[in-house]
Amino acid sequence: MYSTPSNTDILIMCALKDEYDQLIEVNSGISKNWQEFNVSDRNASKAEFVTDSGTTITIVATWVASMGRESVQAVVGRLISELNPKCLAMSGICAGRRGKTQLGDVIFADRLWSYDVGKRVVENGIEVFQGDTLQYKPSETIVQNMQRTSTLYKNQSMAWMELKPQYSLEAQENWVLSQLIDNKKPVEQDNFDEKCPDWSDVILRLRKRGYIEKPVKLTEAGIEYIQDLLLLNPRGLPAEPEFSVHVAPIATGATVTEDEQIYNKLSSYMRKVLGLDMEGSGLAASADSYDMPFIFAKGVSDFADPYKDDRYRTFAARASAELLILLLRNSESLFTRKEDKLPEIESDNMDSDDIVRLLAELYPDFDETQVLWERAGGKLSDLENKSRPYTRWHTIWKKVNQGSEVTPKALLQIIQKDNPQCIAIKSLLKAYHS
Repeated sequence: MYSTPSNTDILIMCALKDEYDQLIEVNSGISKNWQEFNVSDRNASKAEFVTDSGTTITIVATWVASMGRESVQAVVGRLISELNPKCLAMSGICAGRRGKTQLGDVIFADRLWSYDVGKRVVENGIEVFQGDTLQYKPSETIVQNMQRTSTLYKNQSMAWMELKPQYSLEAQENWVLSQLIDNKKPVEQDNFDEKCPDWSDVILRLRKRGYIEKPVKLTEAGIEYIQDLLLLNPRGLPAEPEFSVHVAPIATGATVTEDEQIYNKLSSYMRKVLGLDMEGSGLAASADSYDMPFIFAKGVSDFADPYKDDRYRTFAARASAELLILLLRNSESLFTRKEDKLPEIESDNMDSDDIVRLLAELYPDFDETQVLWERAGGKLSDLENKSRPYTRWHTIWKKVNQGSEVTPKALLQIIQKDNPQCIAIKSLLKAYHS
């Protein structure tokens, strides 16, 4: 066992041990291998990775040992106090949206919310649930890095792809049905072992779906299903889809869900939702309370319906871990604290350009800038969402010095409250007082 690291850059949480086991198998870009240690009476591991610019970052990983947002929050608070990380993250598995994701795909969350938090009321004798869609969002920079990582992984070593099953249970079911519709016995075909290696599971699922009856005979529902599938795919059964990475909302709920209509319900709140899990909003809420960035990546292991394919669980956990660490290795700016990355400026000799650079470093995200502007007495309609922080702040600083509702003094007073240790802001504010 090793002592607690004093320079943790990223704390990665997993809900369960098997997800954690796949995380500590990641070694792409590693410079010091995973080593076990104890923190807050918990088992954990740490490793060092090299970023794209050559900087070494320290990652600590552990698992909660139980599912649910409350469990995550209870553990994260203690670990943050002891490790003082600069970024909070999570990898593991989730349920994906059928038709828009495939088993094994990875989803980076660009929004997280608890879909089962809200109020139940009775309207005209009918109980209605009114959801509280409080959203947690990573910064624009993180979302951009997620989008970049969704293609960047293709240029990396992908030995971990070998963990992906060759055929899903659904693909095997389709093959069996295609043989039956041609009056062939699947078990007698030369390619039977290749096309249907999970025969017992496939038969049980086909019976559960109502597509076959004993012993192995197509039902009316089965005939209709396979005929429609072959009609839409006249050149043969559809091939297994390629692995994909998505950047989309993930909903968090308190229970394991087997509901084929769940995404129809969720999309009424969040049209683009692609994932469903039990921990996301808890992790994001913890990050928000400690004012630190968070990154949430989950691999699709099922579709939140009764037809599970547990053979994808290991691959989904590993794929999410691989993509998460790849993103972290290409997001070095996340691990430099705001007060450490400020430009070196002589506080007593700042020109307009110096001030703009400082403000752009302090508030690089548009969402943060909007909140700051409102707190200083401004209207959101006054701001333009320019993508580059420097360009945005150049416009804002010019505006406040040309008679906008927000004065330089009012803006600097709010900024000082947020950044009490920033000597340059203190000096600027003093100049506006004089």
